[in-house]
Amino acid sequence: MNRREFLTSTALAAMAVSLRSSGIPSGMSLPDSSTHGTTGFVPDVDLELSAKPTSNEILPGLMTGVWSYRGRLLQGRAGTLEESGSYLGPTIRLHRGDRVRIRFRNELPDSTIVHWHGLTVPALMDGHPRLVIASGKDYVYEFEVRNRAGQYWYHPHPDQRTGAQIYRGLAGLLFVHDEEEASLRLPSGENEIPLVIQDRAFQSNELVYISGRMDAMTGFLGDKILVNGKTDHELTLSTGVYRLRILNASNSRIYKLAWSNKIPFTIIGTDGGLLEKPLRKPYLTISPAERVDVLVDLSNEAAGSSLELRSGGFHAAQMMMGRGMMGGGMMGGMSRNTYGGLEQGSEFKILSVRVVKKEKSNFRIPNRLSQPGFRNLNGAESPDKARVFN
Repeated sequence: MNRREFLTSTALAAMAVSLRSSGIPSGMSLPDSSTHGTTGFVPDVDLELSAKPTSNEILPGLMTGVWSYRGRLLQGRAGTLEESGSYLGPTIRLHRGDRVRIRFRNELPDSTIVHWHGLTVPALMDGHPRLVIASGKDYVYEFEVRNRAGQYWYHPHPDQRTGAQIYRGLAGLLFVHDEEEASLRLPSGENEIPLVIQDRAFQSNELVYISGRMDAMTGFLGDKILVNGKTDHELTLSTGVYRLRILNASNSRIYKLAWSNKIPFTIIGTDGGLLEKPLRKPYLTISPAERVDVLVDLSNEAAGSSLELRSGGFHAAQMMMGRGMMGGGMMGGMSRNTYGGLEQGSEFKILSVRVVKKEKSNFRIPNRLSQPGFRNLNGAESPDKARVFN
């Protein structure tokens, strides 16, 4: 055994021991509410969600086997559930204060559970790995939406299989809206564009994932970039102001996003919701599971022009522990790629934009997005010793 193999084996063994000794009981019994709902809970939004194997056209003209979430709205306002148009799960739109019931059914050939990434929910509703359900079983989620307006997402969370299940296709967007956001009259409808960015690798049009122990430890990198579940994504836009709701749902890849014509991003929100004031930046660095809410003003572009959203080059560390939260990625990566090209830190195109017509936009970016002080320091352990990290 050489030094590299020894270090790899040691790291994997240490992580395995850590997971086994976490103190989480694998056979913990759950209250009946996890499978039947809570007596007396009256939902404002009631929907069904299932996870099942299916197929989808990812590469042009070819069908690829995937795992996918599918949903059906039983009760709630129009627009609560929006089909993604790809293998990605339906987009869920909720309002702060909504009482939500989600009846989840596992139709996969594997155990799974759903985690509501970023939402503040009770422990039994959070999709912890100890709550996984077997194939053919159900789990009922019930919670009140307490978060500020912002961009969240949902994905599976079984122990050591989260990365693989997300890679197969299990992911969906979840937006929370509130009165503060509504008062800003931000771009909406066709001018609000969700962008889910993922890298994938294919062999004979089928997805391929971890190829060995090094991939499992350091994080998987694919050689094709998908946006909203499609390759070579193109947006056909006008010369208005657009709100881009970006999620990095890749397993390990970090993106350094910038426009080819150097127009800046106006950042209005991040993982925690709306910022207090807009920020203008020439590029955005976004890590796995991170979300960013930006405005892009195309008012000065000419009809018939085009531009690209690209990931710029950057120096990638030689190795970062990649199993992390998701297993096989979703919290790290390294500057290598099993499938050739697009190494961590490479420069490449994310999507293209065609500006097809001239339109006048009356939207003006507000100077204030949210009330200052929404982050309450009173609950902090040392509120008088706040530290700032740049």
